[in-house]
Amino acid sequence: GDISAMNRTIAESSQAGNGAFADGEFLELLFVLCEANHKDQVGKILDKLHPETEEFGWLASHLTVRLVNAGHDDVAYNLVQFTVENSAEESGRVISFEFLEQLVKMNT
Repeated sequence: GDISAMNRTIAESSQAGNGAFADGEFLELLFVLCEANHKDQVGKILDKLHPETEEFGWLASHLTVRLVNAGHDDVAYNLVQFTVENSAEESGRVISFEFLEQLVKMNT
């Protein structure tokens, strides 16, 4: 978990013209940070996301299920809140449903 190296890689990728990281890469990075016990960095990743895109709702819903399965309910909840506040109504509804459904599955 070298956070400075992670930030440097993101910056270098953007500057090199290789295209900025897409939401999918940032969401995967969010999961890796949780697994490496760097939840304090989650807000920085959320700031880089584009929840207004059509693809985001599906990606975020998928990650929410993975986060709950891995025991990161708190981060999954933060992602749900972020999505509901910043995306289209349908994406917010879908991710909220996935989150609640997965919580129920995990607690039965």
